[in-house]
Amino acid sequence: MELIVSRPGGAQVVQDYLAGEGAAPAFFGGRFDDLAAFAEKAREVDRRFDRDARERAVEALTVPESGDPHRLERFVEQGGYMVTTGQQPGLYGGPLYSLYKGLTVVRLSEALEAALGKPVLPLFWVGSEDHDWEEANHADVITVENELRRFELPAPEEGRTPPLHRITLGPEADGMLAAFMKAHPTTEFSEEYLDLVARGFRAGSTIPSGFHTLFHALLGRFGLFFTDAADPVVKECSARFLFQELDRSTELEQALLGTADALTAAGY
Repeated sequence: MELIVSRPGGAQVVQDYLAGEGAAPAFFGGRFDDLAAFAEKAREVDRRFDRDARERAVEALTVPESGDPHRLERFVEQGGYMVTTGQQPGLYGGPLYSLYKGLTVVRLSEALEAALGKPVLPLFWVGSEDHDWEEANHADVITVENELRRFELPAPEEGRTPPLHRITLGPEADGMLAAFMKAHPTTEFSEEYLDLVARGFRAGSTIPSGFHTLFHALLGRFGLFFTDAADPVVKECSARFLFQELDRSTELEQALLGTADALTAAGY
């Protein structure tokens, strides 16, 4: 067996950022592997957010069944922080990197909590208001026959596609689910996973609700908390920021254009 370890690909600006070379680091808010950068970000958060803000943030979080709600109390009382990641929900859990994101944010939060001496909550944001059905409606797996197979649900009725959390899975979801489950080998881990998939993605459910069912059970045990783009609390707290964005649209557009010009001037 050959184990190949490499950095992720991407544009030159990403490569230079990862290498810490050229003009790229100036366009980012600190190095991902520099603890001092996280400490500075923590000081910035302390300046911008008070206890009331942390209490509002906690209202938007979901604690999985295996999670510890007392962590939220300590977060508020001790002036803690959050490390967030997220992904649009996908059928049967979507791409494997969604799980990797969740596990990574848990480990990073653990390391930062030890370094900063305050609670650091790992948080997974589920983008259930995404409208891209074609990205969320399928799962690719290697079957027991060692073949790559795609399981894909048909699109909703023609017309404007609603956000994912408003699309109820039809009766065809049950047939697809049965085929998906048969495609997997039996292992010491498969029973729990397939049971969660069966409970979450049957007809009458939605892809986001199934995603929550699956990820809460798989990752909640590691201390991961969740929030959702469609949560009424998130919407209420976001409203004033959205209005501010509209009022400052010209200013913000100029800021984006200025950054684009700076990237071009730097050779990117």
